[in-house]
Amino acid sequence: MDEYHDLCGFTAGELAEALAEVLKAQAWPAERGAEIVDLLQRFYNGYRFGEGDNPQIYNPTLALYFLDYFSRYGRYPRQMLDDNLAMDRNRIQYVARLPHGEALVNAALNDAEPLAVAQLVNRFGVQDMLTAREPPTFSPPLLYYFGVLTLGGRDELGKLQLIIPIR
Repeated sequence: MDEYHDLCGFTAGELAEALAEVLKAQAWPAERGAEIVDLLQRFYNGYRFGEGDNPQIYNPTLALYFLDYFSRYGRYPRQMLDDNLAMDRNRIQYVARLPHGEALVNAALNDAEPLAVAQLVNRFGVQDMLTAREPPTFSPPLLYYFGVLTLGGRDELGKLQLIIPIR
């Protein structure tokens, strides 16, 4: 799967090339690119879909939204995150309402210690989700599949680390 890690997004190099073309077309100084790349990293970078040491990728829909707006108007969009494209808060609220869900969401927000799982499960039984007596192993992967978390490498025990995509 690592050979497809960047299938669903832009690498930093691809985005830098596109941005250079936009700056050139607008006759803006190329030096402005570093400032814009920093901004794009904060808003649109951070997803990782392969388990290898792959670079993080940029959300393509949001990056194209920015480049289109910037190329048309020569300024940043007033709203950097289109509400129709941003992560659905309802998903996080849904998980928080599950048994042990609030603790899971709080743990996901802890930058110092990423969530770690032995593997990404891909089956989520509704009954299990509603009646879990102990923290279920499927909850962190559920946040991954919802797009709330992404792969952040492996810890010293070989477990997958799940982190917030945009940092």
